Amino acid sequence: MGAGVALYDTLASVNGRRRRAMPIHRHLTRSGMAKKFPDLRHDAAIGAIRYWDAAVDDARLVLTLVRTASQYGALAANRTQVVELTHGESGAVNGAVVEDLESGERHTIRARHVINATGVWTEDTEALAHGDGGLQVLASKGVHLVVPREKIRGDVGLILQTEKSVLFVIPWSRYWIIGTTDTPYDFDPTHPVATSDDIEYILAHANEVLATPLTREDIIGTYAGLRPLLQPGTKEGTSSSKVSREHTVASPTPGLTVIAGGKAHHLPSHGQGRRGLRHRSSCKGASLHHRPHPAVGC
Repeated sequence: MGAGVALYDTLASVNGRRRRAMPIHRHLTRSGMAKKFPDLRHDAAIGAIRYWDAAVDDARLVLTLVRTASQYGALAANRTQVVELTHGESGAVNGAVVEDLESGERHTIRARHVINATGVWTEDTEALAHGDGGLQVLASKGVHLVVPREKIRGDVGLILQTEKSVLFVIPWSRYWIIGTTDTPYDFDPTHPVATSDDIEYILAHANEVLATPLTREDIIGTYAGLRPLLQPGTKEGTSSSKVSREHTVASPTPGLTVIAGGKAHHLPSHGQGRRGLRHRSSCKGASLHHRPHPAVGC
């Protein structure tokens, strides 16, 4: 654990500036933990590592990405669903039919190349191409509980190992966010929710380390999301480029590229992986350059 956090510190210091982006980690004794997190049970741990991390407003991040893409010429459409992929005379994908989910109107959009980056809907979108290749994605549900800040005495967050995943107890403004779960999800991906079993699981694990146990009455909200987890290998007939351990770019049929897996902080490599695959498939002999663009604030 200590070696991992030390590497984390090293990476955090590589920012092109003379000053470190964040302080280095510190080891805490049991008494040190009690000062930082009074509501941690005395027998929950004999020591800890305190490290610093960054936070991001995910909704604002999405808006920033959309506004930046729009400034560079992209057309962004919310609440719009792809209902059909169109094909040219050669059989290659050359566009899509999209439906405005508010008005019901449909529009045909032509494109030289279509990128499928639809997360847990990856296989549904692949099927519109009427091909046999593609990526296999499993939806995994993650649930968090929201608790008022006054219900837990602590100035720092906690990250604890469980038998299935990890438990986060993170301060967020006037609240604590506690989670998460990691369970396969086979239902409608549009509206994942926290079940009673999810809530009991998180409460049970949180109460193992909290001096004052939480109850359902302390919970003021829950939220759930789905992670698109890549399954081993790809469907037959797919040419793929493994660009990291956690996401894959594939070309299941001419004119269509599929990207799935990964995390939010892999966004730059997602784009570079897509450019690299296109470079090998249709731009042989040309040079490929990646030039960063400034993001547009919200």
